[in-house]
Amino acid sequence: MSFGPYVPTTASNATSTITATCTSLVTPSISLSLGNATATPRYMASTATPANHLQYALYQDSGMNTPWASNATQSVTMVGSTGTLTVYGQIPAAQYVPAATDYTDTINVTLTY
Repeated sequence: MSFGPYVPTTASNATSTITATCTSLVTPSISLSLGNATATPRYMASTATPANHLQYALYQDSGMNTPWASNATQSVTMVGSTGTLTVYGQIPAAQYVPAATDYTDTINVTLTY
């Protein structure tokens, strides 16, 4: 997921699609790790100065009402042997963080079937 350049006066939104392929006739579910964080809120760390953080959230719905918690799972709707799931992300406004080359985080996706 790429949010692009962050402008503190406006929230930044982005999406990412996870694709699952399953050859058996089951409905898999997906869970997401917390990345850099050990609890919510999630944060991206500056690549230049890792102590600098930019908070963000991941959501299960486009209205950004249901956050992805560390124990949350969501079923994947399969069409044949392939299914997709969209993850919605938002960096809230009013985070006046030092400029950095990049702020990054790595989220592990777990597919259970």
